[in-house]
Amino acid sequence: MRLHFALLSCIFPLVVVADELETQLVAGAGVYEMNCAQCHVDGKGGPTAPALIGTEIVKGPAKAIIEVVLKGQTGKVLVDGKPFNGQMPAFDYLTDEEIASVVAYIRKQFGEVGEVVPVQVVADARPK
Repeated sequence: MRLHFALLSCIFPLVVVADELETQLVAGAGVYEMNCAQCHVDGKGGPTAPALIGTEIVKGPAKAIIEVVLKGQTGKVLVDGKPFNGQMPAFDYLTDEEIASVVAYIRKQFGEVGEVVPVQVVADARPK
C-alpha cells in the first residue's frame, strides 16, 4: 500500500504539469493567431519577419522570447544567420498569462520544447 501511495505521489505532479502545459498551449495558440501570425505566419516567417521554426531563440531559454515580446525589436537582427531589418512592436499590453501562454506555445510548436512558462517569469521581466 505504501508503495502504491509513493508511486501515485510521484505521478500526480506530472499530471498537474501536463494539464497546466496543455492549458497554456491552447491559450497560447489563440494569442499567437491574434498577435503573431500576421507576420510570422505558420512559423516559417515572411519577408519582414523571421522564421521561428527551430531557431536558437525559440529553443533557448523562455526569458529571451519573453524579452522580445515585452519590448519588441527594431533594427538589423540575424536569425540563424539570415539578416532581417524590420520592426516588431512590443506586446507589453498583453497580460502576463497571455505572454506566458504564447511563449509556451511558440517553444512547443516551433522549437519542440514542451515546458510550462511560469507567469511569474513574465512578471519579473516587465520593466518596473
